[in-house]
Amino acid sequence: MERKPFEFRILDCGVQLASDLLVFGPVTAGELKIEARLRTAYFYSADPEVEFCDGYVCKQAALTADGDLLAEVSVDAVEPSLVDDASVFCLPLANYPDSQGRELLEGLVLLTTSEGCYRCVGFFSECDDLDWFSSCEPQTITIL
Repeated sequence: MERKPFEFRILDCGVQLASDLLVFGPVTAGELKIEARLRTAYFYSADPEVEFCDGYVCKQAALTADGDLLAEVSVDAVEPSLVDDASVFCLPLANYPDSQGRELLEGLVLLTTSEGCYRCVGFFSECDDLDWFSSCEPQTITIL
């Protein structure tokens, strides 16, 4: 399955090393500045019995019968602020074809830290709504 970048540009990146003597050693901080399409979505946790899926992101805060399910989410670590109905940001990074030939998206799930700055809390995949992301304007953001 071949992945292609989905409408983003890396503008700048940097890391702060724990020691300047260990260029491949521990990192104490870092940031990535990009121009990309970013959309607000809402997190809902999955049934704990479901393997390989910690939750879902939806387009609307209230789940409806037909749902506005956007994608599956894998969370990086225990995140107290990721409760049902929590507002998150989805940043698509790549598109790829599924076994039926549909184009799908995958990318990062972010939480805001301050104006224009975010931190990554997970990864979304299996999103088939490319138009929803393409309909918003690209913006410059920083991921810490």
